[in-house]
Amino acid sequence: QSTWDLTRMASFEVSLFGQALRLESDDALLEAGRFWPVTQTLAEFLACESWMQDGAPHAVLELGAGTGALGIALTLANPALSVTVTDLAHVVPLLQRNISSSGSGAVAAAYRWGDDPSALGRIEVVLLCECMYWGGWDLFVDDTRELLHATLDAMGA
Repeated sequence: QSTWDLTRMASFEVSLFGQALRLESDDALLEAGRFWPVTQTLAEFLACESWMQDGAPHAVLELGAGTGALGIALTLANPALSVTVTDLAHVVPLLQRNISSSGSGAVAAAYRWGDDPSALGRIEVVLLCECMYWGGWDLFVDDTRELLHATLDAMGA
């Protein structure tokens, strides 16, 4: 049985790497459930990277993927890439839904920054965009900076 509440969900359209996507967003997931426009800027930058153009099966990991738009578009534009999109466990159903509806070859996985990344397999490229959620104004909100640093250290990035 699905736990999706369709009243809080909406779809959006975006073009990344020349791939027109129609994906779902979810307001109940707050920051994680929406598309952030700066993702388009990152996609434009990545399109010029040599690993995007060499046709090799690079292992790409996206941290804090949210809707999954970037990783989904990557696999559609370059099917040789092995892309894993990650976010917290409660965001993974949105990732899976968007992967399924797009026909992307991306894989969704739950991953909490600071956990052992070895279960994520081989990683050659780590991507993240718009995923630092601490502004310093609320003492009770988790500060993700140290966890991100520990994660990237563990990955050798």
